[in-house]
Amino acid sequence: MPEMVDLLIAAPAMVKGYVVLTRNRRHFQGTGVTAFDPFESLPA
Repeated sequence: MPEMVDLLIAAPAMVKGYVVLTRNRRHFQGTGVTAFDPFESLPA
């Protein structure tokens, strides 16, 4: 379950259609937002 701070990041990203770049992608699982680890790969 995501923490409140992760939801506060995910909500505007979802509304605006943004991608979240984070080292902790698991924090955003289940939020509906697309998250990438910039040290592994970047979105196209």
